[in-house]
Amino acid sequence: MLLFKKLNLLIGLSLFLLFGCGYLPLIDSNQTNSFMLNKGQFIIFSPKNDIDFHVRETLLADFGFPKNPKYRIELENTLVRKKSIVTKKNDITRYNLILNSNFKLKEIRTNNVVLLKKFNSETSYSASINITGFKTEVAKDNAGKRLAYDVAEKIRKEILIFQKGLMN
Repeated sequence: MLLFKKLNLLIGLSLFLLFGCGYLPLIDSNQTNSFMLNKGQFIIFSPKNDIDFHVRETLLADFGFPKNPKYRIELENTLVRKKSIVTKKNDITRYNLILNSNFKLKEIRTNNVVLLKKFNSETSYSASINITGFKTEVAKDNAGKRLAYDVAEKIRKEILIFQKGLMN
């Protein structure tokens, strides 16, 4: 019985601290006046490679096609591939892919940089020696898609945090 009372006290205290600290979620499902998501406020960079293309597609799904853009998203990606592990029989090699991204958010009217961030994302894939190498290429492409999705999510979070700063 004493344990139950302590548990209730701990839960009540946690809820009190959570709501008393001013916590607000980045995406409020009841908020309909979000001016960033699906409003066409961004011109998104032109892709130069497959990873840029996947990042751009994810951002377009989040922010929509430009209708009345106020900001320009620019992104420069560099992909580094490192061999990390080779098995004793030399039939499977593990590669690490590291994506370094420089993100800029510019206001179109003044061309001023309003947000500048560097993102690093890392994943890995295994390459096996076989006749066609098809599985290796699929694993490499999927690793690139994972990196692109991760960078797009980081950009989305930064823009949502930026939006909260503008609204306050």
